[in-house]
Amino acid sequence: MKIKEGIKIVKFGASWCAPCKALSPIWTELTRTSEIDMIEIDVDTEQEIVSDYGVRAVPTVMLLSNGVVVDKLSGPSVTKQSILNLIEQGKGMFITEDLKSKKDDGVDWL
Repeated sequence: MKIKEGIKIVKFGASWCAPCKALSPIWTELTRTSEIDMIEIDVDTEQEIVSDYGVRAVPTVMLLSNGVVVDKLSGPSVTKQSILNLIEQGKGMFITEDLKSKKDDGVDWL
């Protein structure tokens, strides 16, 4: 199973994972303010998607574009700032996709 549509930030975690618990309030804050869809996946209950994305450590946070991993953070590299950087990277991808769609509509936007 893959997350197929759009640009998403996905956090893989577990209820027993102390670093995941520490990240939880930061994740909640960022999901409220982010312009990018943010999804949380429990590695114990969603083993198929965990396997499909090759998650080996928790927490792991991925930036996905139409189901393809664009960037990935794992373990101690998952910080508020690193997630904010993924959000900014994802927002840049929205702008690029928007410009491509405008270019495809026959109008010279650039």
